[in-house]
This record gives sequence, C-alpha cells and structure tokens, in this order.
Amino acid sequence: MPRRNTLLSALPSYAWGLYSGASVGSSGTVHGWAVTDVTTSYMYHVAYVSTTLTSPNGRQAHLDVRSAHNSVREDVYLPFDENDLGEYWLESIHDAFCYLANAWIFYEVVSHATARACDFVINGAANPTCDAHTLNYTVYQAAISGGCTAVPFPYGSNLTFGVSGSVDPNIDKSSQNYEGVPPTLDAAYYAGPGPGAVIPNFTIKFAEAGNTRTKQKTDPVCQ
Repeated sequence: MPRRNTLLSALPSYAWGLYSGASVGSSGTVHGWAVTDVTTSYMYHVAYVSTTLTSPNGRQAHLDVRSAHNSVREDVYLPFDENDLGEYWLESIHDAFCYLANAWIFYEVVSHATARACDFVINGAANPTCDAHTLNYTVYQAAISGGCTAVPFPYGSNLTFGVSGSVDPNIDKSSQNYEGVPPTLDAAYYAGPGPGAVIPNFTIKFAEAGNTRTKQKTDPVCQ
C-alpha cells in the first residue's frame, strides 16, 4: 500500500504501544523484539514493524517489514560469541494505518533497546592435601569481560561444589564472600581420600536484566 503523508495526530489514546526490547539469556544469546500495537474494538488498523539487532562487532539479525491486523511482533536473536561482547543495539521501525480514516496513525516511528552480553573466566585452582579430612582453601576469581556489573553474593553470584568419583560426602563446606575487582569468591572444603575431583559451579549474575551465566571448572582432589 502506498504511504500517505496524512497522520492521525488528534486521535484519542487507546493505550497503543510501539516499543522494542532486548535481553540476554543464560546461554549468552541476545534476544530482541519489537511490537506495534494499535488495537481497537471498532476500527480496522494495520500494524507494521521491522527490526534489526546489531552486535558490537557488526553481526546483524534483521527482519523485514511485517504487518498484521491491529498488532504485530517480530523477534530476532544473535547467538553468544565470546569474541563479540558488550552492548547490542536493537532498532525498530513502526507504522500503523487506519482504513476508516484512510490515513497513517503514525509513520516510520523509531524505537530502540539495548542489551549487554558479558562473560567471565574462572581463575584459581585447588591445591589439596590428600588425607582423610584436610581442610583445603582456595580462591576462585571471575574475570568479567563485556562491561557488565556483577550482583554480589549472596544476592546473585555464587559458588557451589559438585563432585565426581569417590570423595568425602561433606565436601561442600564453602564459606564465601564477594568483594574486589575482579569479584572474588573464597571457598573452603574438605577433600577425602581416593580418586575424584571437585567441580566448582561458578554462577555470575550480572546486574543487567536477564543476564546470568554459569560455568564449571574441574579441579583435581586426589588423583
């Protein structure tokens, strides 16, 4: 349909919405969405939207103009790339047409959203002594990249222990704090005799909405 120059600027508000949103999933995938909603109970409106998600390194996910009666949504995403961290930018273009008035309600209105993809590297390793119930102390650090801010333990980030092989059932004796840059979790645990490995499960919850990543690092105990 050819676009017209007429805009319906004097129509009453029906809680119409045109917006973009973005978030990061637990796997690091960046999700973006765009909505144009001009729903009413007695008019035939057509909603249009197109959207593009762009990474810091220039990767893009794009959907061309899509239309639907009253309301339309598009969803795009970019998979996690450890070499493409930082702020992702979503730009969406919204249009809406009213057939009753034969005019555009709004035309090429732009909305934006951002999300920040971050990652961390686990530093630190255990150095146990393999006797029956030796208290072993180690420090694990999360070196964060991408510009995020971590939520401190116990409000978000955390370190817990899983085990493999034959180890003392009381192995999880961690006492943790969270301070410094990079953020640090201090962990103390008991290592029993025999084969096995401590598997620290390091979770960093970033302050950015919907952005939590979990990693494991296997450290030897008694090999």
